[in-house]
Amino acid sequence: MHLLDFMSPIFRGITFDIQDVLSLTVLSMTVIQVVPIKINPWSTLAKWIGHVINADIDKKVDKLSKSIDYLKEQNEQLNYAFNEDRAITARVRILRFGDEVSRNVKHSEENFEQVLSDIDMYEKYCSKHPEFKNNQTVMTTGIIKEAYEKHLKNRDFI
Repeated sequence: MHLLDFMSPIFRGITFDIQDVLSLTVLSMTVIQVVPIKINPWSTLAKWIGHVINADIDKKVDKLSKSIDYLKEQNEQLNYAFNEDRAITARVRILRFGDEVSRNVKHSEENFEQVLSDIDMYEKYCSKHPEFKNNQTVMTTGIIKEAYEKHLKNRDFI
């Protein structure tokens, strides 16, 4: 026996039109929504409508998110290259200054302080980046520091 066969004696002589069916459906969904069961047809319907309406926006947000991730990666690569260039430039200044000190070219105290600052920055960069080619300024750094201490002791900077 089907459900319709069972219910036919109850609804005998009653006709339903589409408005009655819709009203009954809305009433049923409202009752189901109010009942403390985890079935929420209105919420589900609202979510579905939201997904349909926002589909284009969701795609654009995903595309923007991917673009932001790409830009972050590019920024990290540029930052790495920039810092490596700064370290290389500092190394060049250190080596040039060391050559001048070895040839007894006189320098001011400020010149020594600047190259000592370059040495600190270069050594910090090298310690944070062990893959960076290093040990090119070890001897030169020693010569510069030794000359600085000598000039500091004798107070004979330019």
